Amino acid sequence: MQTNLLWTGRECYSLENCLVKVTNAGSEITSTIIGHYQETIYKVEYLIKTNHNWETVFFEINSQLEISVKVYHRFGAKYTTCVEV
Repeated sequence: MQTNLLWTGRECYSLENCLVKVTNAGSEITSTIIGHYQETIYKVEYLIKTNHNWETVFFEINSQLEISVKVYHRFGAKYTTCVEV
């Protein structure tokens, strides 16, 4: 099953496009958020993978504010990294 969700932010102007794919093995959620806050444009992209019980097994978050980019990863329950580009 695949579902596409599109919505706007409540606190500040933003748009999010989220795609949810569900299989017997688990789910994959990918999304992109683009918005404007205090005269600055931002972008956030995330990927979440779950097992069949909807327990998170992986996530990645990429955020961009002007020219600064941060990437967050998590593998399993304990390992998290953050890289600033």
